[in-house]
Parts: sequence; structure tokens; C-alpha cells
Amino acid sequence: MDCHTYSNLDKVMDLIGGFESGKLPRSQWTHQAHLTVGGWYLILQPRTTIAVFR
Repeated sequence: MDCHTYSNLDKVMDLIGGFESGKLPRSQWTHQAHLTVGGWYLILQPRTTIAVFR
């Protein structure tokens, strides 16, 4: 399995921004992207994430 890493925080923010705006191309919505977005919300916005899933 290939492991994708992000070269800098701007790349992660581009992914998060694309996800949040609904403009992330389907081809970029990979398992790695899904885990990255999920981790972003759990680590940086835990209360919001928990409230959404209650």
C-alpha cells in the first residue's frame, strides 16, 4: 500500500478546505484523505466532532 504524506500544512489545509466547501474532487477523496480529515476534526475540534456524532 502506498502511503501518502503531506509536504506541509498548506496541503492539509487545501484538503480540509476542499472537503468543507464540497469542492474536493471525488478522485482526491481517498482513504488517506478520509483519515486525514477525520483526524483533523478529532484532534483540533473534538467538542464539535463529538457533538455532531451524538
